[in-house]
Amino acid sequence: MIYLLGLFIKWIGHALIPTALLLVAGALAMLSLWWFVVRPRKLSARRGWLILGLVTVGFGGWRTWEVWQDFSRPELHMFRDFVGDPIPKEIQGLAPAIAAPVMFHDGAYISFHAPPELVERIVNHSLRGSKTLAVVAEMKRRSSQDSTDLVVIAASDGRSYLKADLDWVAKERSPESQWARTEVETFLKNQRGSAYVLLLAGDWGEFASVLNYEPGTSNVVILQHLERRR
Repeated sequence: MIYLLGLFIKWIGHALIPTALLLVAGALAMLSLWWFVVRPRKLSARRGWLILGLVTVGFGGWRTWEVWQDFSRPELHMFRDFVGDPIPKEIQGLAPAIAAPVMFHDGAYISFHAPPELVERIVNHSLRGSKTLAVVAEMKRRSSQDSTDLVVIAASDGRSYLKADLDWVAKERSPESQWARTEVETFLKNQRGSAYVLLLAGDWGEFASVLNYEPGTSNVVILQHLERRR
């Protein structure tokens, strides 16, 4: 029930309100047109109102479809919003990474199959339409706090994912990395593959992302934890 309530609230914000605003703006434009152009010439405004109605219904239907897609296929918008847009054609079997409903999760919780070269492009943010660093930039922009990064766990370039191992788990001690350390340790102790971590934190908030890759099955899991501070 709580998820249906969340869906309804999201539909109101994403579809109903914008559609109502469009209708009001269109109606005001039509009334102005009727008063200054159509009425003096004694023309019919019926066609204009019909066009406005069709545009409004079409816009509302499109926004409603977007809300339903985000709810029924959350993995699609998670990839597009937090990893890359468009979704590369090499991606196969894109799905939520856990069985629990994740349609309102703030971040990516996804699994898919991908070739190693695509995984490398995700790791170094060279994927076409890469979104990860843009998400961090947007978090900083929306926060009223200092945008300085106080904790950075990344590759030597300061922006790509860091390839992590069990030694890294044992040596890393920052409180901000506890969640990432737990995810990396669990994966490396139970699966054969590679784990990557990208963590940026400061007064503005925290962005932590863990990417686990199993070469034998080409399976990729991306788990993200976001803490936004206004």
